[in-house]
Amino acid sequence: MNSEMGSSPILRVLVAALGAGTVAFGIAPILAPRTFAAMFGLPHRGEPAADVPIRSVSVRDLVNGIGLLATLNNPNGSLPWLALRFASDTGDAIACWAAAAHEPRNRRLKMLGVLACGAALLDASLLAWTQIQRTASTSEAVLCAKREGS
Repeated sequence: MNSEMGSSPILRVLVAALGAGTVAFGIAPILAPRTFAAMFGLPHRGEPAADVPIRSVSVRDLVNGIGLLATLNNPNGSLPWLALRFASDTGDAIACWAAAAHEPRNRRLKMLGVLACGAALLDASLLAWTQIQRTASTSEAVLCAKREGS
């Protein structure tokens, strides 16, 4: 999010942190899906096929994190990645809480749901802030163009 467009350096740092965190959260389960499953109370019987959904979600997160980092200097480019992050984390939170309703004693699963809810709130905040910055930058550009044209 470049300063020429009026974007906040704090916003850029927060989006970068979200991107880096998303990459890290994506890489670990790709490398160790069974450890991830155990850490968050997900069932896993040790069959290789049980690794597939964990790795699939992890690849989604890895790609999304890379997309956020790659578009840091382009607010228009980062908006779709932030929207995807928000949709993914919201879906993860809903899935966790739906499963937790059937497993009320699974505190690790609930912890994963809380983590996903928190991430979705952060995503929504950064998405809104980015949109506000983009709108403000566009409005400023229109005002400058009108002044120059007068």
